[in-house]
Amino acid sequence: MKRVWVRIDPWDEALAAAAVESGADALVVAAGDTARAKALGAGTTVAPDGDIALGEDAVPFEIASKADEERAATTQLDRTLMLSMADWTIIPLENLIARRGRLMVEVSAADEARLATEVLEKGVDGVVLTSRSPDEIRRTVELVHGFSPHIALEPATVTALRPLGMGDRSCLDTCTQMTLGQG
Repeated sequence: MKRVWVRIDPWDEALAAAAVESGADALVVAAGDTARAKALGAGTTVAPDGDIALGEDAVPFEIASKADEERAATTQLDRTLMLSMADWTIIPLENLIARRGRLMVEVSAADEARLATEVLEKGVDGVVLTSRSPDEIRRTVELVHGFSPHIALEPATVTALRPLGMGDRSCLDTCTQMTLGQG
């Protein structure tokens, strides 16, 4: 199942309660707020002193360039990356999903969460919701927990090439709408 972590930093008890009540998988909180989150019933916390150690088990990682994307693809694969996309584009997510797992991406709303969980029909492993709206937290958790991937992707090796004749293909050229490092 896809996961939803909700960022509650700075601490806000009403937001934390909404996240716990809606079934969020974890609360991402500042150091020292883990006990407050646990007191509200949070099952898992992500923090320097949390159940998932922020900076060790889960590593924040900003993607602002192709070089950042390359570093993210080769960062220790046993750690979860919490991706923050400087320029919200699908191409970097597609590239990272194809190369590694354990990816969580920051989103601010349910529509961004839907997009992130459906990229390449596999999607990221989950989202880190940054919204400060209890209603948006509820919508996002409901949407993400209701998502089931359509197909499991596995590495493959090309063993042969052969011509098959003509086939249908459609291509939309958007190169003029992209910046350096996209596409």
